[in-house]
Amino acid sequence: MNEKEPDTVDTTPSKSNSGGILDPNSRVRGSMKNWQQDWAEEKHERIAAKSAAEARERYRLKKEAEGKTVRPYMKHGLASFQFGETHETHRKRTRKERGRSYRGVTAETVRQWTDLSRMSDEEKAEHIRAGNRKRKKKFEENRKLAPVATLDPEIEKALEDFEY
Repeated sequence: MNEKEPDTVDTTPSKSNSGGILDPNSRVRGSMKNWQQDWAEEKHERIAAKSAAEARERYRLKKEAEGKTVRPYMKHGLASFQFGETHETHRKRTRKERGRSYRGVTAETVRQWTDLSRMSDEEKAEHIRAGNRKRKKKFEENRKLAPVATLDPEIEKALEDFEY
């Protein structure tokens, strides 16, 4: 372009720019527009949250000057919905998680559990046998590692004199 022509870009679709960023109907352009809208909404939410926090602080200070106390603002910590989750299952899941957090239960403190309801009788029996083998093996290893208790010689002599 020479200096006399204004800088204009042709945004009409053509073979050369179809599907590109200049095409107003392109997916890229649509994605960028959606991102800009989401960003603007998030920016508005951040500004609103900051403004609300400042208003709460001013209110707290005002009441504090009057000699009163204000309960702290607590935002809920609800978990978001998972894909395909109904309101009922979401409510049950969040109540279960909240109960666990109140009890201080984590994945490390809870014993592993396998759902046997979908297994056939043969699979259940095999699962139980595998657990029994694992438990027996652990018991035997612990028994081999356990130190042999030896008594003090004076106690052994006293026990020899003791009649049952």
